[in-house]
Amino acid sequence: MANNKLKLTRTGNKENTGMPQYSLSYKQEKGQSITDISYEILTRLKKDNDAVIEINSSLTMKTGGNTDFQPEKLLAEIRDLDLVYSYRKVKETKNQGFINSLFMGKKPGDSHEIYVYIPGNIWSIDLFKRISPSFGVRYYIMRKSDEGSNILDEMIRMTDNEKADHFEYIIFDLTELKRMGIISNRHSFEDIEKILGIM
Repeated sequence: MANNKLKLTRTGNKENTGMPQYSLSYKQEKGQSITDISYEILTRLKKDNDAVIEINSSLTMKTGGNTDFQPEKLLAEIRDLDLVYSYRKVKETKNQGFINSLFMGKKPGDSHEIYVYIPGNIWSIDLFKRISPSFGVRYYIMRKSDEGSNILDEMIRMTDNEKADHFEYIIFDLTELKRMGIISNRHSFEDIEKILGIM
């Protein structure tokens, strides 16, 4: 991935607003897979840390060739991989934060929320492709690994601000749009540019 294919910008959002402070866009060259590019970016930011993936149907973007979100199919993949996860169905709200700030018009309804704990030592491109949708997902990059999967129970009780303080990064990934939103109270704009090798 060429460094000049990434562009990091400040969104103007301040810390503790629940909205990304940074927006990262990337270009796709002929023959490149956008999934592979997204995976490489996330891997650079994640390093060897554990992570939690939030897959939420309220984040889905009906763009391109997307089909309806199918929680049963995704849960079958997660169970087959023997990953620790939590699932619940809730009512969507009208405010979908960063995602709805980009695309409006999706009516509230039932929302499926799946949180999957990913130990750092099993993170791989094959796992990524199996359980990471291309239509909107959040990645919570953990600061340390000693919490393990207990973090899933703790996250239910956390506010957005507490999550931002707790995790190294919260990353909104819209692979089909070649764009990410990044929240971090621990890493500056310059830190992220350096980690990603942006010139």
